[in-house]
Amino acid sequence: MKTTLFLVFFILQAVSAFSYEVHITKEDNINVRADSTILSESLGTLDKGESIEVLEEKYGWLKIRLPDDFPCYVHSDYIEQISANKGKITASTLNLRSSPSLGAYVIGDVGRNTIVKIVEKGKEWTRIGCYPYARGWVHHKFTKPIAKTDNFRHLVIKILSEMTVSDFDSKKKAHRKLIDLGKDIIPVVSSYLPAKDKDVNYSIIFVFTELGEKHPELIEYFFNQIDSAEAKLSGIYLDIIQNLIKPKSSRKKPYFYLSINGKLSETDIEKAKKYLKDIYKLNTT
Repeated sequence: MKTTLFLVFFILQAVSAFSYEVHITKEDNINVRADSTILSESLGTLDKGESIEVLEEKYGWLKIRLPDDFPCYVHSDYIEQISANKGKITASTLNLRSSPSLGAYVIGDVGRNTIVKIVEKGKEWTRIGCYPYARGWVHHKFTKPIAKTDNFRHLVIKILSEMTVSDFDSKKKAHRKLIDLGKDIIPVVSSYLPAKDKDVNYSIIFVFTELGEKHPELIEYFFNQIDSAEAKLSGIYLDIIQNLIKPKSSRKKPYFYLSINGKLSETDIEKAKKYLKDIYKLNTT
């Protein structure tokens, strides 16, 4: 009963938080501008079929969240490296710039203690992952909107189908599309788990782990999806939780792998859930 109530609450919360529109790009090589004018600097380009989050419209221009791979820099004095590819912001508010220069456009900002992805650390400037902190502008004629309800579900399902291909680069693009749509995908994707295709389940483990790193509050949701009577489903969520709370451990158990090989019993699931829950509580107290 608690799990059902939590899922209902989470879905309602996701819908209410969906305060932007999702658009799809209609052409290749669409310039994303630093401001709402054709004369403004190009921050990068989008290809046809990419999903973007639209935050506002002004005179035919759409303000969007930049994808994670766009150039995005912060001054190295105000970021503390906490792992090989993670950093913590130490300034109260730190500007994000389009290039490694104080004269570059400010394309967003991050607050103190925000954990960001480090792409490249330099002595003076550090390139970080843009999403969801940086903004840019595209002209509306190059995009078309996707509705927030049924069409959003349709979009997510379409991207899930792209994960069934064997081509690694195509699968990687599908991962990024889902991650860029944000945590609102989780109730939709969760309803299709476990997927019939083993590799799709591994893809979802990766995507949910990435989203969990951006939104730590999701860990409680993942715990609530574990059902000892459903070995494969539990294996997926145990892997996700383990990735999030034990990211550096060399002693991770391959829970989903064990489940598809009939080696994850109900007792194993309950023990694993308790073990990970104890670690989670220890890390958050």
